[in-house]
Amino acid sequence: MRSLCTVLLKAGEKPEGGHDLASLLDEIAAVFPSPDEAGRLKRALFGGPAVRRDAGFVQASDSTVLQALTTAVAGSAIAPGTLDLDTRCGTLLVEDPAAARILFLSALEARTDIGRCIVTAMVDRMPASMLAEVLSAHPALAASLIKLRPDAVHEPAFWWVSEDLRRTLVEVSFRAASTSGERAQLVRTVLNAGLFELPPGTTRQLGAIGATALLDWLQANSGNSLPALGTGWTELLRAHPRRVTDWLTRVALPATSVCSVLPDILDPTRIYRDDNASVAWLGLIRASARRGETHTNAFVRSCAFGFALSKLDQSHDGAVLMATVFPSLHRALAANSYDHRTWTLIESYLPHLGFLWDWDRCERLRRAFIESYVENDWPPEYFLAAAQAASVRPALEALLGEVRNGKAFRKRVRAAVTEARDAAKVLSLTER
Repeated sequence: MRSLCTVLLKAGEKPEGGHDLASLLDEIAAVFPSPDEAGRLKRALFGGPAVRRDAGFVQASDSTVLQALTTAVAGSAIAPGTLDLDTRCGTLLVEDPAAARILFLSALEARTDIGRCIVTAMVDRMPASMLAEVLSAHPALAASLIKLRPDAVHEPAFWWVSEDLRRTLVEVSFRAASTSGERAQLVRTVLNAGLFELPPGTTRQLGAIGATALLDWLQANSGNSLPALGTGWTELLRAHPRRVTDWLTRVALPATSVCSVLPDILDPTRIYRDDNASVAWLGLIRASARRGETHTNAFVRSCAFGFALSKLDQSHDGAVLMATVFPSLHRALAANSYDHRTWTLIESYLPHLGFLWDWDRCERLRRAFIESYVENDWPPEYFLAAAQAASVRPALEALLGEVRNGKAFRKRVRAAVTEARDAAKVLSLTER
């Protein structure tokens, strides 16, 4: 490929009418801090025949000439199409990245046709790592570069910038994402880049699709050691409880990373409004149990959340959920092996026993359990299964004699025992 100087020399021999080449020459000369360099470029472009045979100016680099033309307003005297900018810029990015970066910044600031063509030619070919370097030096260009090269945000190298610039890029990228698919893909990219804190206000831009994408990512990365999610991500899940329950219903075996985080950030009073909430949470509890996580604090918190949810759900699903979580929760309270979050989840749903007896949290839990079954007229089979699993059947039957309508319910419980063929059948009821 001929050098750019050769092309310009050829064009200079036959100037077209209306081209102010003298003005262009003056502006190019003013671009360079070194008069010698400026003079050489003058000779290269418009010198006499003797000068044009000098090999020195013919070998002037394309980047030097392009930068001069880009920053000279009179560069419009030369049609960009005659310069083969696509090929030249692509070659420059490979052979001299440092010069390409300088040229790109000059072209961004230019107001000429050549400058705009150079930006277009380079931005499509520029590696994501170079875009990150440009943004690190000029953060104000974030919106412009992402608009010109939206696919770059999905490359890991694009995020090799400072923490402050990352937050700026997240805001601009999410604002630029126009479709649900783009937002979902961007959520995965940002999390893969290690951005576990979202800037304020980003939650609304992501919407419900962002919550689903976040859960999908947590599920896919369950085998990795993940840091705690920042406030922005947790707010995203909290703002879309229906998406959370839909996701739990759809996924057969929620990962530990999901099971451990949801009880800490969701609100039972918001999630229970979904008809599938109890069923969805039951799936989460059973997934944790299958993995042998029943002795972890995260599992106890999940049971506490499930208990609160079942207190709000008067349907048959609520009965199954309460019977499932009660034994593990009761054992944790009895052994004093629970954390503050567990207690805050259930405290408001437990009856008070008076100043002298409120210290007995297990007793308060048992009474809350009984009240739900009696008041909601839930199947006694589930009550019996939970009582036997928690090894508190005698205590619960005794309490039934102290609550309203409790004695009638106790008769139904005892009838269920008679009807059950063996203990295994009773204990398997909550799995149906």
